[in-house]
Amino acid sequence: MAIALNSLPLEILDQICRSLPRHRDVSNFRLVCHRLADVGLPALLPRLTVQLFPESLDRLCDVASDPVLKHHVFIIVFVMDIFEPEGSTFDEWQDKLAEMAEYHPSVDLEMLEDEEEMRSSWEGLRLLLSRQEEAFRTLESPRVQDALQQFRNLNYLEVRYSKPRDGTPRDETYMNIFKNHPYIHKERQPFYPSSTESMYTGCPGIKPLRSLLRGIGKPGLRTLRVAALDAQFFNGNVTAEAAEFDSLLDRLRDLNTLQLTVTHDPDTMESAESGLSTDRFRTFLSSAPHLEDIDVQFGDTDLINFYPKLANVLPGEFSWPNLRRLRLSVVEIIPPTFLDFLRRQRSLETLELDHCQLPEGSTHSWSDLFAPLAVDFALKKLVLSGTFGVERPTGWDYIDMRDAVNDMELQVCEALDMVVCSREFDAFLHNYVAMQDVDVGVVKQGIIRSLMDNPPARAAEITMRIPTDYAHYFKSFALVTDSSNWGRGGMWVSGYERSLRPVIEGPEAPRF
Repeated sequence: MAIALNSLPLEILDQICRSLPRHRDVSNFRLVCHRLADVGLPALLPRLTVQLFPESLDRLCDVASDPVLKHHVFIIVFVMDIFEPEGSTFDEWQDKLAEMAEYHPSVDLEMLEDEEEMRSSWEGLRLLLSRQEEAFRTLESPRVQDALQQFRNLNYLEVRYSKPRDGTPRDETYMNIFKNHPYIHKERQPFYPSSTESMYTGCPGIKPLRSLLRGIGKPGLRTLRVAALDAQFFNGNVTAEAAEFDSLLDRLRDLNTLQLTVTHDPDTMESAESGLSTDRFRTFLSSAPHLEDIDVQFGDTDLINFYPKLANVLPGEFSWPNLRRLRLSVVEIIPPTFLDFLRRQRSLETLELDHCQLPEGSTHSWSDLFAPLAVDFALKKLVLSGTFGVERPTGWDYIDMRDAVNDMELQVCEALDMVVCSREFDAFLHNYVAMQDVDVGVVKQGIIRSLMDNPPARAAEITMRIPTDYAHYFKSFALVTDSSNWGRGGMWVSGYERSLRPVIEGPEAPRF
């Protein structure tokens, strides 16, 4: 029996409308009848993307002035693309590009040697920078501030990088160089503090964030994602950025999700360390008591200048009653202190760690962190990546989470996730040692110690095979376990179905 579409309950119609894949499909859906036009209205413009150009900010104001659309914008994504002129004159800029081209063979030298094309590119770049300067001034204007206050239902704010789009004809040559030769520009220019005169060469992360939060004017945000916020913002010195600190905190109290990358200029590393050693960052986090997802990274994992002390960036005595996921990248960890913090987060289900190190001279090892996680905690997922620094008598070394368990296609990160989180592996161990006078907790601690406390001597940055006396547990688990019945789902199952296969033949060699 056929059912008329417009006779369905509103809840069903709303689900249908929100599942449509394209914006045009939503528009066509609303044209069917007046009732569907009303139902489909919230799906028409839930997300508004703004770029750092005057015309894009004009569009923001136009949407905010629309009596209908302004009530249906839930997400604003503010795209940051800041360009470095690489010289104050054309000759300096050309020389700089030629110098960089020597070190990057992929650069098209014929393009760089074309005088007419290069001058066109230089003019396009200067025009681009002037438009960005104008956008900075517009961003803090009363017109934009008033427009932001019109989005009453806004609950998601993101400030991120993206490759720019060609805005004017004179940008074409520069954009051609930009797109084809990624080494001659700063695609991810950090948002360093800058003077007004040089603002176009770097965007202070707090400037757009401050403007957006000030314009929103009230708490209510549920998600905040910031691709780069300068560490000096958390410095205790009275600066233009720090002066906004207290007013910003009030906007955070309703957050559920925080994703933040804290950046720093290598030339101001000491200042960054000083800023992160104050209580400002801890105050920043604790100002959002309802967080369910925390994702914080310090600096760039490709070029790590220092590891902030975890005790300085996490509010030690604070607990988030609803925290489900915690991700930390590029931090220095003292295992007992971190474990005390984790014990207070009773709702935590997923822990992700990336590029971590122990303090220099530490008497602790990585097993002092992971062994208690396996025995005393009930995590559902442990995600480890990057390197984990370890001090040895010969100097600093590290465990790479891509290293493989000896005789198996099982990475260390996967093995640790299995030992710490897998209920199936835990049940298998209990059955396996039932007839032996062995404690399962002791077995788990032994596995972790064998994998994490003996970093391999490395001649180069390659993945290694880690020997362990406990590999037979993984091999036996692989033989008796049907992956379709594990009940974990997702990447964990598909990854382990591959990873748990014993290596039957072939030479044992480092994996690249």
